[in-house]
Amino acid sequence: MRATLSFLILVAYPLWVHLSVSIGHPMWGATALPVFYLAQRLLAVGGLRLGAVDWSVLAVLGAAVAVGLAYGRHTLIYMPPVAITAMIFLTFARSLVGEGPALATRFARAMGETTPEVERYTHRLTWVWTILLGAIVVETVLLPFLVSDEVWSLFCNVLNYVFIGAFMSAEFVYRKIRFRRPYTLAGFIRRMASVDFRNI
Repeated sequence: MRATLSFLILVAYPLWVHLSVSIGHPMWGATALPVFYLAQRLLAVGGLRLGAVDWSVLAVLGAAVAVGLAYGRHTLIYMPPVAITAMIFLTFARSLVGEGPALATRFARAMGETTPEVERYTHRLTWVWTILLGAIVVETVLLPFLVSDEVWSLFCNVLNYVFIGAFMSAEFVYRKIRFRRPYTLAGFIRRMASVDFRNI
């Protein structure tokens, strides 16, 4: 239950930013970031046991909001989409260099899929994810300089996640056909949810 609420907060923040930009009050999205971050972290750790890193992040976000309010700037809203996609991109990219299996291969192994064909497929899949996420990172960095806040928000807070969801859905269908296994979406999600991410 706590994990579900934490995930819902992560989903709610970009939607809140998009709403605030759409109605002409982007500062609402910027000032809400520390609140959303605090709520998400409290749920994640199950109480007030925040670590030094969390308090440091909150202090930085609070200072950024204060500066934004003082100067009438809402620059802070541009940061989360870049940070989130860059973090995921780096996670995939780092697994492709050095020793150890690629990230998608680790997930496959954790779910009990360890055939050589699956491992080759998931290694290539990690490359595809890395390229896709890298393109999204570049987009999120460039869009604030090229388009209006409304168009930026539509892409960075809504459509990019739709693109990722669409790719995941298409990959699921392709995997089901290629490996001729009786996958169901609900079953696949349950298996993913059962994975201990600390071991990935």
